[in-house]
Amino acid sequence: MLHVAMGVLCGVLGQAAPPVLGTPAPPVDPLTGGKFTAALDAPLSGSWVNAELRTLLTRIAETRRTALFLDRRLDPNRVLTFDSTGKTLRESLVEIVEPADAAVTQLGSTGVLAPIPAAGRLRTLAQLRVEELSAVVAGAKGTVVKRRLFSLAEGRTLRWNDLDEPKSVLELIATRWKLTIDGLDRVPHDLWAGSVLADVNASEALTIVLSGFDLTFEWLPDASGVRIVPVPEAVTLERRYAPPRTLPLTEAIQKWTSEIPGLDAEADGKEIRVRGTLEQHEAVAALLKPGAKSTSGSKPTKPAKGGPVPLARRTFTLKTRDAPASAILDKLKQSGLDIRYDAKQLQKDGVDLSKTIALDLSSATPRELFDAICKPIGARFVIDGEIVRISAKPK
Repeated sequence: MLHVAMGVLCGVLGQAAPPVLGTPAPPVDPLTGGKFTAALDAPLSGSWVNAELRTLLTRIAETRRTALFLDRRLDPNRVLTFDSTGKTLRESLVEIVEPADAAVTQLGSTGVLAPIPAAGRLRTLAQLRVEELSAVVAGAKGTVVKRRLFSLAEGRTLRWNDLDEPKSVLELIATRWKLTIDGLDRVPHDLWAGSVLADVNASEALTIVLSGFDLTFEWLPDASGVRIVPVPEAVTLERRYAPPRTLPLTEAIQKWTSEIPGLDAEADGKEIRVRGTLEQHEAVAALLKPGAKSTSGSKPTKPAKGGPVPLARRTFTLKTRDAPASAILDKLKQSGLDIRYDAKQLQKDGVDLSKTIALDLSSATPRELFDAICKPIGARFVIDGEIVRISAKPK
């Protein structure tokens, strides 16, 4: 069942029309390069009351000629009220996704809105694939393979339609860059809304689409194709830096690790070996050259309050019909919730996670959400801080 709840949109953006299913994504002729960055930093004046997330983002993308991609793990029907007065588009996007524990990052000239963990590793994943591609090409013989490097690094704009499957989107990417894709069976069936990826290279396009399934890829020999693989537990880049002349090596390491949370740095001879995300390496570069202007402009932007919204303060809008309880719980875990249960023990205790249930929740509290899931299957739940534990009801 497809459900569209129209909100009231006012201000300079006007009223948003509901999306029409089965039609191409709007040909917004998205801005790229410096114009896209300028659009993100330009003021956005408008207010929205009871607007669904996807409707709001679609309207912004059309009026501001920006490509915005919404990760599949974020609820597109989430209803929100928001006033962007005095805020830039970039700041507005951050506040819009904050309640969903999500962040905004950039690949190519595309803004990607995704859960914080996924957004935080997205650029690093893409950069890893770019560097691996360079290594594959460098080790190959002949000029044909080397020319592939330039072709695969070329930025292009991709569009797909409402109700297209992610496998079809991946096949579109394969066609554009003349690639084969092994492992498409790893990508589950899903139906997506029409969208646009602007000025992305092959690595960026594949990374954006696969990230929603916690998947990435590896290059095949001669760069003729890719193989889909799971995202590894650790997603980091390793690089070596000469310490600044003004600091001894050990003091430089101490300074970097104290100022850049989570950075892994250690002495390696006269250099410092650093393992971290692309954003962390950019922070190291900024410390080495203070005052230098960042060339990226695509750092993941976390909510202004610094960190995920506590579970107790979150609300949930969820509409399903005849969906297995296990599928609903998996979807919630993908969105970042820490839900813990022993499926085999639940089955032994008579709790059937395959039982289908219907939900029609709007701005539900965590307790209301899990009560609606657990009651029909005969389970109980306990919310322990940020953890939700599910077990069978005592007999």
